[in-house]
Amino acid sequence: MKLHLRQADYLFPEPLTEGLIVKRPNRFIMDVIVNGELTRAHCPNTGKIGSIVFENIPVLLSYHGNPNRKMKWTVEAISFDKPETKNKYWIGVNTGATNRYVEHFLKHGMLNDIVEVRVPTQVKREQKLGDHTRIDFKVGDTYLEVKTWTQIIEKVVPDWIQKREVKLHSYSASERLVKHAHELTNALKSHEKCVMLGCYQYVPDDDEKLDRYDYGQYYSDSDVIVEAFDAAHSAGVENWTCMMEINPTGVKLIRYGRD
Repeated sequence: MKLHLRQADYLFPEPLTEGLIVKRPNRFIMDVIVNGELTRAHCPNTGKIGSIVFENIPVLLSYHGNPNRKMKWTVEAISFDKPETKNKYWIGVNTGATNRYVEHFLKHGMLNDIVEVRVPTQVKREQKLGDHTRIDFKVGDTYLEVKTWTQIIEKVVPDWIQKREVKLHSYSASERLVKHAHELTNALKSHEKCVMLGCYQYVPDDDEKLDRYDYGQYYSDSDVIVEAFDAAHSAGVENWTCMMEINPTGVKLIRYGRD
């Protein structure tokens, strides 16, 4: 991974609020204690999040005052540190927010080794690719698709946190993942460059005991996904990885590099 020295942190509109997760009743919600009260928070990550049981897990939340919203709090990050720890290390789990962070870093020229951005207006969101696909970004003649992996959290889980069993091939991939790989491959025929950018909202631990996540490893139809991504890579689609760190005030780009 390459250290990038130019920094312009993404700042939250308001500092995040720390709370405590009591449980995760389903994919869309978490029951949390915030400001001394038990409340329901929206979980903007509909998949599995690591291998932990969500009981007494520290959490960072954003607040939304819109009266039309049923849940005023949104889960942004969790921590494997004990609740009483003062300076916690946070692991971002709001996969829907990753594109906002990437857009900020692109517009500030912080990912120029991937695609050069001379003026912010070059960065276009949700661009059409093919007949039925939209890609996250188009910058000049480069298409860039962003993926955030949270099925496996590549951090050592301390003994005080209860773990659940994660079975291999327990997830079923949507057609969207494979379709994006095919569309990016086809786009190379008429465009200068196509990129698949895998993002971590934390810095993974360098520990040989960790099971490293690769494309499709934890999906029931992994062979189809692996084949599609291998074909895309062989055709010239570039694979990059970037690592960020989240704190109550914002998000910092730590480093990025080509796989």
